[in-house]
Amino acid sequence: MTQHGFRKIILDTLFPLFCLGCGKEGFWVCERCSSKIRLKKIQICPICEREEEPLGSICRKCREKYPDTAFNSLIVASEYDRIAKIVHLFKYKFIPELASPLGSMLVKSFIEKNLPLPDLIVPVPIHRKRLRWRGFNQSELLGKFLSENIAPGITVPVLNECVIRKRYASAQMKIGSYQERINNMKDSFMLNRKYQDVIRMKRILLVDDVVTTGATIAECAKEIRKAEPKEIHVMAIARQGMG
Repeated sequence: MTQHGFRKIILDTLFPLFCLGCGKEGFWVCERCSSKIRLKKIQICPICEREEEPLGSICRKCREKYPDTAFNSLIVASEYDRIAKIVHLFKYKFIPELASPLGSMLVKSFIEKNLPLPDLIVPVPIHRKRLRWRGFNQSELLGKFLSENIAPGITVPVLNECVIRKRYASAQMKIGSYQERINNMKDSFMLNRKYQDVIRMKRILLVDDVVTTGATIAECAKEIRKAEPKEIHVMAIARQGMG
């Protein structure tokens, strides 16, 4: 038995799991409650957040106004207030097992929107200091779940190191100002040049957990764009307002 397996048995004995939705023992989120989490039906332009876009594409006006935007679309799986408790436990109470129910939402949203299969999945990286503190990269776990479940019999390659978080920045959740969040993410990422040929002319799916201003995905996509991919699409569990 692995150390992780032994640790899980001890924790399950001392602190038995109960579903966050209904209290059923043995699950963080049972299958019944997971199926009840409603997916976001209406997608909007990720920049202006006004124009309805079925596939989360950037609307024509924003594309003309911001022609240098590095990504093509953003699909958000659910409304933040519906899953806020699960997301908080996942990120700040260090419960990697919640990647499964949250990842299932991404998969369902991907299939429901009939999105084209990506060639590569790129999780938004976190800085090594935060990785040591948390013990895992939440976007990497979500990316792995997507990789193994969006297409029967196919595992989409996940590139965990193609973008490097080169600068340690304050957590976006702790910054209230829109402009401060934009500045906080500026020049935080760097393309790992050894993946440049791997990415060129490929359809990329960039995966994040929660999007607020979009500064993180924009900066990350900007670095990926340097490798000349065919397209960059983004998926996130939810989008949180600034209010």
